[in-house]
Amino acid sequence: MLLYKNPSSVRFILILVALIVLAGSNLLVGSADLRDLPPSAVRFILWELRTPEVLTALMAGIALSLSGLAMQTLLGNPLADPSLVGITAGASLGSGLVYLGSGMLAAGAGLGLAGGGLAALGAFAGALLAALLLLACSAVVRGRTTLLLVGVMMSFALSSVVGVLSFYAAADGVKGYVMWGLGTLGGVQLPLAAAALAAVAVLALLMGRRAHLLNALLLGPSYARGIGLNVRALRTRIIIIVSLMCAVATALCGPIAFVGLAVPHAARLFFRTADHRLLVPACILLGSATMLLCRLLCVLPALLWEAGVLPVNVLTPLIGAPVVIAVLLRERS
Repeated sequence: MLLYKNPSSVRFILILVALIVLAGSNLLVGSADLRDLPPSAVRFILWELRTPEVLTALMAGIALSLSGLAMQTLLGNPLADPSLVGITAGASLGSGLVYLGSGMLAAGAGLGLAGGGLAALGAFAGALLAALLLLACSAVVRGRTTLLLVGVMMSFALSSVVGVLSFYAAADGVKGYVMWGLGTLGGVQLPLAAAALAAVAVLALLMGRRAHLLNALLLGPSYARGIGLNVRALRTRIIIIVSLMCAVATALCGPIAFVGLAVPHAARLFFRTADHRLLVPACILLGSATMLLCRLLCVLPALLWEAGVLPVNVLTPLIGAPVVIAVLLRERS
């Protein structure tokens, strides 16, 4: 009876059940058939390969979906996400400096290409650098539209630098950078995946504690200032939280597209609310489920046709684009 009177509880339970099913399916389903392997190999695959991928998927889903939710509210734009304001471009530049820059050095001096771990550090540093630039601009700019335009221009500028590096880089460096840009949930060791998930969980908690402040921004900065809210301080804190979450997710997974844009809209549609006190946990669950679903679909070709595992960014637009289109058509009607 209590659940019947509170439809949101029923929806949360449904998503939680789907999340548990998807997590179990991701542990059992992969490119290798566990039934044909000895117990030692099964333990290795489950503990060392698939569990880190599940934890990484959970981390990326939480980080990207909450980042998209916060940026859409902060900028007052339903199409805003971290890639729109330069944070993803900063991570791409950091990774590009490793892959493409080392490729240029390798072509001229016979040096080897840097590994994926160094590229992850470069992506993390690049995302933080872009965030610092955005914070510096937010300290000067008052209007949300102006801040959004500054972020978009910064994204174009950083992407141009990556284009210059790509033009002069060696073929191996370009290939490594392209593969990183396609996105992946594999290749992360269990301790690092667990630490990243824990860090994002702490940042998600900090975001959740500011849910009521984000609600005040829904009526505009002027209303928020009228009730005594320090909009500039809140904007600074939210950008810092978003930047850290995106830096961790992009460093380990590459630039995952559409999750940060589509999941917040899916949460609003499914729960029929704009209250961030519900949307924050909803995005956590829906984002995690979305990334686990993408990981499951990525390994299906390897399971069914003995083909390679698909990159994540091949599937996320197929899932996210219809959601965004449906939202746009709904708002227009």
